[in-house]
Amino acid sequence: MRHAYFMVRAVVEEPLRQKFDRWYAEHHLPMARAAFRADKAWRFWSAAEAGVHYAVYRFADMARLDAALQAPSFKDLVADFDQAWPRGATRRREILDARAARRTLGKLKQLDKIEASASAKRTRDALKGRAALPPVSKPQTLKTAAAPHGATFAGVQIDLHGYHPRDLKGAPLARILEQAWQMGAPRIRFIHGHGRARGKSPGRYNTNTGYFGLTIRRALRRHRELRQWIKYSTLDCSDWGRTTVKLKRNPKPTRTALDLSMLPPRTQPL
Repeated sequence: MRHAYFMVRAVVEEPLRQKFDRWYAEHHLPMARAAFRADKAWRFWSAAEAGVHYAVYRFADMARLDAALQAPSFKDLVADFDQAWPRGATRRREILDARAARRTLGKLKQLDKIEASASAKRTRDALKGRAALPPVSKPQTLKTAAAPHGATFAGVQIDLHGYHPRDLKGAPLARILEQAWQMGAPRIRFIHGHGRARGKSPGRYNTNTGYFGLTIRRALRRHRELRQWIKYSTLDCSDWGRTTVKLKRNPKPTRTALDLSMLPPRTQPL
């Protein structure tokens, strides 16, 4: 069986390279690996061309690669990149069979032994299950909530652990957004987890390694009826365990807290 490879070559402008490196390592690569379900994935900067970044995904065969590129999750990946980097980073995609990949990557045969950047090491450890996201509280009122690393979050955040993605599609998600807008919240954050618990912990599902987050983000991007409450194109996916979106301004709030009774019961207790 011959492997197939999907390679993305990006040229990043100098002022954006550090930010791009961190974003790709901590957010986009895990998201891409979850969407593609590739056998293996690498990312590295070219030593010969300044500002050239490569991401390579290996598949068991060309059929699996074709299926991954035709899946809806691939469109989400493209949209995620375009939203994060509307300018300053251009990319080109290539599909390679095993022979072409050996020629293209011949000078990088020791990819696994290359010293990775600190952000890449954190991503590698997380993908292997060595790192867990910090615990997140579940405030339901419009207060400044404590966020990881000592930062603060002004808005509403809701913990979705215990739900299955199908429980929140459609009307339930719309009701959450409407109530947050009625509270006058500037933004709302969904804590959906990174999907790597694989059903081993109470209240955590085997969500196909990130499917829950992809489902939430797909709905926020594509469903036009949600735009009456959210600011379009303000999706923040910088953390692959949570998704934040800005809400339209409400000058006359009519609510002080979320009413979670309007949601279906959690299938698994927290």
